[in-house]
Amino acid sequence: MHTAFLVWLETLAPHDPGKVRSVKDEESQFMDVHFKRIVLERDVSLAVTKGELDLGTWEQVLYFEFDGKHRKHVLVKIIGE
Repeated sequence: MHTAFLVWLETLAPHDPGKVRSVKDEESQFMDVHFKRIVLERDVSLAVTKGELDLGTWEQVLYFEFDGKHRKHVLVKIIGE
């Protein structure tokens, strides 16, 4: 499933840094990353029941990094009891 999702994202926003025409246009080499992040969003809300993730039969939690390895920050908020 992960591979199919990545293939689909690549058809929506192909990575092609060779299209950069000048130094001023350098940021456009990462436009695919910005578009992919828009599609994937940045936040996720997950239900937890009795200390376990409460996912449906076909649900998964996926994380993708498109612009290289960076230091990550995770914020967990618990709402409810």
